[in-house]
Amino acid sequence: MDELSNHKLLVYGGGAAAPTDHVNMLLHLGAKLYEVREPFIQLPSAFGLLECVRAGMGIALVADYIARDYDDLIPLFPDISHPVSEMIMAYPKELIGTKRIEAFLDFIRKEAAKLK
Repeated sequence: MDELSNHKLLVYGGGAAAPTDHVNMLLHLGAKLYEVREPFIQLPSAFGLLECVRAGMGIALVADYIARDYDDLIPLFPDISHPVSEMIMAYPKELIGTKRIEAFLDFIRKEAAKLK
C-alpha cells in the first residue's frame, strides 16, 4: 500500500461536497501517520473518475456498484474492506406508500442484495 505514493491518484473533489467521508481514502491508505498524499486529479464526479481510470490516467477508488459493470478494471486491494455507506431516499410525503415508490424501493433492495 505504501506504493500508492508512486502512482497518480485520482480523487473526488474539485469543489464538490464528498458523498462519503471515506471517498478519498487512497490519500491516506498505508501512508505514514499524518501523511496525506497529493492527488493527481480531483473531479466532482464518480463517473468522471471512472472514465479517467479507464483511460489509464491513474488509480481511483470506484464504488462497487459502478465498477462491477466494467471488466477492464483491476481490483488492487481486494482484501481491504471499505466502510459501508448509508443510503437515504427522499421523496414527497404524499408519495409514501404509493405503488411507484414501493416498486422503486423493491428495485433498490434487490440491487443492494447483489452487492453483498
